[in-house]
Amino acid sequence: MKYSFPLLLIAIILCFSKTFATTHIVTTKAGNSPWSPGVGSLAKAIVDSKNTGDTIIFDYSILGSPLTYPIPATFSNFDIGGFTLDGLRGLPSNTALTQIQLSTAPGNGGTVFRITQNSTTLIGIDFVGNGGNGLIMTSSNNIVDSCYIHDFDMHGINISNTCLLY
Repeated sequence: MKYSFPLLLIAIILCFSKTFATTHIVTTKAGNSPWSPGVGSLAKAIVDSKNTGDTIIFDYSILGSPLTYPIPATFSNFDIGGFTLDGLRGLPSNTALTQIQLSTAPGNGGTVFRITQNSTTLIGIDFVGNGGNGLIMTSSNNIVDSCYIHDFDMHGINISNTCLLY
């Protein structure tokens, strides 16, 4: 079978232009400003994963377990989503879920995550309030699976579009 050069070139370009989902591994609790995220931080993983379909996991061998992970109130003004945050992958058996906690004084507002990108999946996370909101979801096709959302002054979860809760 003979192939013409242009057809072969198009096939090669299509093969190399395909993007693959990446797994981002959180290795530090430091550097959690979404505007200047530190290497290995959850903020860096979220910024790099925005709208990519990538997966974010925690390295429990470095961070320890059970894990309480602080999120600054600056995330309130930062649109995120389009990725999977999996707190169960690598979690040692018989260990409590990873807690993501809003680090602000009670009554000072803030939101842990404002999810505005479609197809965001949150798995096995314990969202703990310290004021403000837990999750605000304004996008579609989101999944919240095996999560706890509690102790917020305002909304634990505010859904204004399609979201599946398990």
